[in-house]
Amino acid sequence: MFKRKIDWRKGTTFFEFAVISVLLLSLLLVIVGLFIKRFTVERCDMYADAIARDVITCTSLDEARDRANSELSMFELPYVEEMNVTIDYALGSNREWKKGNYIVISFSGKISSVLTLTDTEYNDDIFKMIENSNMTP
Repeated sequence: MFKRKIDWRKGTTFFEFAVISVLLLSLLLVIVGLFIKRFTVERCDMYADAIARDVITCTSLDEARDRANSELSMFELPYVEEMNVTIDYALGSNREWKKGNYIVISFSGKISSVLTLTDTEYNDDIFKMIENSNMTP
């Protein structure tokens, strides 16, 4: 009987191809996940800046807080959970709502992504000068 020799090189070539394909696909998914996360952070920055521009024209701190929370609830951001906004007077500024004083608008949230397997904390503090006051000239 003829015994046929087994050519192990054919099997290892297929195995190498399978392993490399899985690794390359995983690397591609991580890169796509990082792009998605970066895009989400930029969208959060854009929305935070828009909200900050709107609240400086309010007539009181309470009105600014209400407007910021209502506008934040209007924006729908994918991959963002628990987005919060707080507004307070800046350090060194008078603690009254009048034109020329400074406020700090702080945004915080959690950006989740399935592709990168880690969550990112989003924090942004924006310093703005009050443009409107409740006092009449």
